[in-house]
Amino acid sequence: MTQYAVLFLSLIIWMKPLSAAHYNGRMTFGSYVSQEKHDPGYDPNTSERNDFAVSSMRLFFNATNMGRHQDWSFLADIRDKHDFFSKLDSEKQRLTGKNSLQAYQVFAEKKNHKGFLMRVGRFTLLEAGSVFTDGAFVGWKKSTLWKVGAFAGFNPKERDQSFLTFNSNAHTYGLLGVYQYPFSTWRKNAYYSNALVFETYKGTEDRRYFYQHFIYQWNYGCRLFSYIYWDFVPSFKVQNANVTYNQRWTKRWRSSLALTSFDVIEYKRHQDVREQLAPSPYRQITMKAKFRKSKRFNYAGGTVWGMRIEDGLQRQEIFMGADFVRYFSKYLDAYTQLGYQHRFTNWGPFIKIGAGYFSRKQEYFIDLKWAEERQTDGTLLHPFIVDVNASYHLSKRQFFSFSLQSAQDERVGIGSFYFKYSYRFGDKEIPPIRDGAAPMGRL
Repeated sequence: MTQYAVLFLSLIIWMKPLSAAHYNGRMTFGSYVSQEKHDPGYDPNTSERNDFAVSSMRLFFNATNMGRHQDWSFLADIRDKHDFFSKLDSEKQRLTGKNSLQAYQVFAEKKNHKGFLMRVGRFTLLEAGSVFTDGAFVGWKKSTLWKVGAFAGFNPKERDQSFLTFNSNAHTYGLLGVYQYPFSTWRKNAYYSNALVFETYKGTEDRRYFYQHFIYQWNYGCRLFSYIYWDFVPSFKVQNANVTYNQRWTKRWRSSLALTSFDVIEYKRHQDVREQLAPSPYRQITMKAKFRKSKRFNYAGGTVWGMRIEDGLQRQEIFMGADFVRYFSKYLDAYTQLGYQHRFTNWGPFIKIGAGYFSRKQEYFIDLKWAEERQTDGTLLHPFIVDVNASYHLSKRQFFSFSLQSAQDERVGIGSFYFKYSYRFGDKEIPPIRDGAAPMGRL
């Protein structure tokens, strides 16, 4: 951690004398505390208590307009090596080891509106999906319409790990292309990127996939969005995918349809905190509709169907509710939702209520969910979940936020607390803070 802090401070001191360069960054500090209390009568193999706490920090620095022609930039992103939950030994129900920092991204980049492009260091390429490279990227930008490029280097990321580490035995390389049409109006937008990516380990091809990302908007509220990972090696399949279609039928009616596919790793990231099933590949269809009765009041409803591929267990959900957009006050948002769900191994009704307060310097939001769950073994549970989030802008450069969550039922009680303090610096303009609730107030 010490060497990263020294590097970070050195970058700031080095950039100040360069009058042509612009730089900005932020330093973030935070802690997460969680407490779990299990009913020993339910599962004797589970510890009655499972408590842990962790502190963390993140350092981000970005410099632009560097070099003779002011076309170079530099970025450093230092953050946690492990996410909080990956440090938990699920069998012994205790923390193992300690957390540390990693160089998430450190690279220099040559940018041009058109012409030659280059990036060197450790970086991620969003145009090629979830790929990290310890190497180089070279490309050519014909105009604002499209660009092409190639990248190659060592592969610091393993798919079943949340952290990056240099590995001389692992390599990655690929080709990418991006097309973006510059419409003359904000109502329309078109973007398409695709990439062919190869990953090898000790000379043997470990994975090969084709990544597609597509966005097309032809009017306000009318949008088609998709990203798909087509895997060819080690087998042909859709690894992860999302296709979402939004349609504004009239000034009052809107609808959306979303198709989602997860692999085991992505399922684990989205898994409910109370769910005890082993991660599995997952498919889901979500349909929603909204009726705008007035500027401040909407009716909303929808249905969800999903299935775990590993064991065939299904998720079915139907819900309806109302949104109160600045209905009670300029600073307040609220919603209510009532529904019925069959979630893999339990089923029953649920109700959700939420409210938020938004102003120039502070934001508060609270979510409440109560449900009745009948388990497959006949047990009846009544989970109650409370989620509280708050943020406060001490100044344009200082930001503080915290969140509280409580999930309780007859078998387990889970409580957690998280807070974060962030300080921004540099000469980059900071956008103004909104002065009201959605739709974002006046800037």
